[in-house]
Amino acid sequence: MNNNSHAICSKIVARSQGTLDDRALNSGQLASSDRGFRPLMRGFWLCLMLAICQTIFAPSATGQPADSDWLTEGQTALDRATKANKDVLMLFTGSDWCPPCKKLEEEVLSQAEFLDGVKANFVLVKFDFLRQQPVLPAQEAENSKWQQQWGIEGYPTVVLVDRQKRPFGFLGYEPGGAPSFVKRLDDMRQKRMRRDDCFAAAEKATGAERAKLLDQGLAEIGEEIANVYYEELVKEIVTIDATDELGLRTKWNAAAENEIRKLLVADIRTMSRLEKPENVIAFIDKAMSEWEFPIEQRFSILQTKYQLLIRAGQLDSATKLLDDMIQLDELGEESKQRLIVRKALQMAGSQKISEAIAELDRYLTSNPNFVLVQVAKGELLARNGKPQEAIVVLDQAIVQAKLNPDVLIEAVAGKAEILLTTDQADLALQELDKFAEDTQMPTDLRCEAMLQQA
Repeated sequence: MNNNSHAICSKIVARSQGTLDDRALNSGQLASSDRGFRPLMRGFWLCLMLAICQTIFAPSATGQPADSDWLTEGQTALDRATKANKDVLMLFTGSDWCPPCKKLEEEVLSQAEFLDGVKANFVLVKFDFLRQQPVLPAQEAENSKWQQQWGIEGYPTVVLVDRQKRPFGFLGYEPGGAPSFVKRLDDMRQKRMRRDDCFAAAEKATGAERAKLLDQGLAEIGEEIANVYYEELVKEIVTIDATDELGLRTKWNAAAENEIRKLLVADIRTMSRLEKPENVIAFIDKAMSEWEFPIEQRFSILQTKYQLLIRAGQLDSATKLLDDMIQLDELGEESKQRLIVRKALQMAGSQKISEAIAELDRYLTSNPNFVLVQVAKGELLARNGKPQEAIVVLDQAIVQAKLNPDVLIEAVAGKAEILLTTDQADLALQELDKFAEDTQMPTDLRCEAMLQQA
């Protein structure tokens, strides 16, 4: 026990001794037979009170943080932090059921290095979501209040909060023990201090300089935290840099704009099933004029628009859209080939087979390795009454597609179909056999060849 604890215990013991003596005097002269009992009782009371004091005031034998080091009310912790010029460490845990919580307690929180490392800078508060033990209704409400405040979904979660009730760091369980954990806390606190320096400088600045300083401050704690918990400052930065001259409007609007784009894509998909094609096409055109979509989303939207144009009977517009899609620089080679094939098949469906073959030749002249385009050409030649020419083209495609099984099966199947329609069933089966028995080919594609054999 420390000196203060000894002093408190001495006062308690002295008071108890005095009470015993007073009772003895008030009862009259002690009988001679009781005179030996009086010192014994005094000793009993002395030992009892010393034991109680040692239980109350003695630190744990291992130097571990006692429960009294942890508060259980968030506002009380914030008030203490304000008075002591400290930050607040809020622990959300499930100490009697959550395995990572138990590991954090065992490896970090129960170690003397942890308390020694944080007590100078943090006020500690624990919200324990017990399952095996009862929780008082008031504490359950307090836990729920702060869980909702920070949107806590997993345990354990440590939230570092400044005196203005602004979070500046989130942690979970991490291996490495108390020293490593304390270092992470110190690093986050240093970032918080640099954030505050930037914010203080921003208070004296205006315009672009203020936006830059606010941006630097928020960058210290990370965009993910800033976008959720510093929304007003983010809005101010975006407002100052409305023309995006500093690049800050794009930077801080990115997350919100990505969500808007996702919603627009989802709306387009839903509308395409429920609305008239003309209405959805108009919506798509408006959305794409106002928003810049990444290539994956843009390609998906344009494919939907193409299907809508076909449904609306606007074939010329659909063909023009395919041309525009083929010209997309960011588009992958295979996607580009499939668009070319789709355009050719659309032309062939309009009884323009010769024009479709000429269109495919136009692309093959500059891209002779477009194997999917070659396969499509072979199929259109066969449809145009030129099976032998078709087989020559497909044989070339089979040679070129040796390293691309997905394309190779299309070339082999196309050739087999032509052989079958020209009364060469045995040769057709040989082509499919060769593919199905090739152990270098993926199993699913070999099964596909066997199905075509059947």
